[in-house]
Amino acid sequence: PSYTAFNPRQFTGSTDLIAAQNEMKAIRALQPQDNKHSYSFVTTQASSDAIQTGNNQDYGFFIKAASLDKALPYDSVYWYVEYVYKNSPSGIAGVQRGWYISQVNNSPIGYDNAGVKVLNDVFFGTGTSASFTFTKSDGSTVALNLTKGAFTANSVLYTDVIPNGAAKTGYLVFNQFFGAGSITELTTAFTDFAAKGINELVVDLRYNHGGSTNTQDALANLIVPSTADGKTMYTYIFNDSLTAGKFPLLKRRPGFSNVSFLPGDNTVNYKKAGTVNSLSRVFFIVSGETASASELLI
Repeated sequence: PSYTAFNPRQFTGSTDLIAAQNEMKAIRALQPQDNKHSYSFVTTQASSDAIQTGNNQDYGFFIKAASLDKALPYDSVYWYVEYVYKNSPSGIAGVQRGWYISQVNNSPIGYDNAGVKVLNDVFFGTGTSASFTFTKSDGSTVALNLTKGAFTANSVLYTDVIPNGAAKTGYLVFNQFFGAGSITELTTAFTDFAAKGINELVVDLRYNHGGSTNTQDALANLIVPSTADGKTMYTYIFNDSLTAGKFPLLKRRPGFSNVSFLPGDNTVNYKKAGTVNSLSRVFFIVSGETASASELLI
């Protein structure tokens, strides 16, 4: 529809965020086939900044339900720690991936509606502290009192170099494409990979929802060989109206009066970085959570 027919200013809400979300909902309704996808979303400036910086205010660990059973029926379902940010309250307290939560505030926690409600209240409610009992892989338990706190998340969760005959495989668990902090972490990781002479690489993106395309560019440039220099990494393709320069409202915004949306002006080329330059194979580990900048990298 035309701008006049759609009338974006008609959408209201109790906050600016809710008003914008209502407008986004109406935009999605114009193409019902896309309703099941949520590639675009509206958020606050503070939340957007957190996506770029990694600044958080919580416990700093994430959980996922999983079962010990290898076949049906799946009776032994627990809330396992999926990953922990090292500088977060839980990371400093020593919480480890692979532990599962057996009690919250001294009450057993299960995989049921009551358990989900307790976890939602603890992680996303107004409370700022809770006691957790974790069970380790050897069956022993550890009780920790944790308080939500401010921290900057690390995007590189883990690195290793795995020898396999003549091959040396670098393993990188990369969790989020934050901004400058992520690039620093990646540069450090690849400097170590180069010093240890890796010739294969595994990039684990199972929990990576995406983030900064600038950080994606930096990681791609660390991975590719020097022979890729100057070649096309990717090109932004815009709709016909933008490509033809027909965006009168956008042109009113500062900095957009002479902007070009032509493919040739929106192409990013490789610029080799670092000294990892002889990778014979690169593997990516993905899951249903792998999205956005992660897909661009792959």
